[in-house]
Amino acid sequence: MAELIQQDDRAALIASTYLARFGERAEHLVPAGERVRLVEAGNHCQGCIFSDGSYLNSEQLRQTFDSIARKLPEFFIGRFDIRYEDLDELRQGCNFQIVELNGAASEATDIYDKRNSLSSAYKTLYRQWELVYSIGAENRKRGFKPASLWGFLRDWQQFRTQASFYPLAD
Repeated sequence: MAELIQQDDRAALIASTYLARFGERAEHLVPAGERVRLVEAGNHCQGCIFSDGSYLNSEQLRQTFDSIARKLPEFFIGRFDIRYEDLDELRQGCNFQIVELNGAASEATDIYDKRNSLSSAYKTLYRQWELVYSIGAENRKRGFKPASLWGFLRDWQQFRTQASFYPLAD
């Protein structure tokens, strides 16, 4: 496993993370065709590789996620992080698990696909924030008030205090 990690352009960049994670197992032979998950959580510092999955889009998949999102009060934009086994089942909108739901401040992870350009990433982020601000404007028209500076600072401090008790992801 260690040799395979070292031979991969991307994995080699953080080989020490993988090798420490797998310990002695990294020295074992990986049988041909066997898949080894190097990363459990979609996190850059853990070596997750993000790729553009727009080819997976289908009307059924869009309808499935639209149906889920509509059940969440006041949820208008965000990102679902999912796990799935079968591409065709995913396209049909079935047999996947939502492992995390991220709100308006979460960027589209396809911007990190090495096949995409920096200008494409900025275009995607610009479009996202255009939508976020538009949703915010509509929410203000509906009577919602933005957080005050003091309210924001209080919430941020509360988060920092709570986050100090969270375990670090390896």
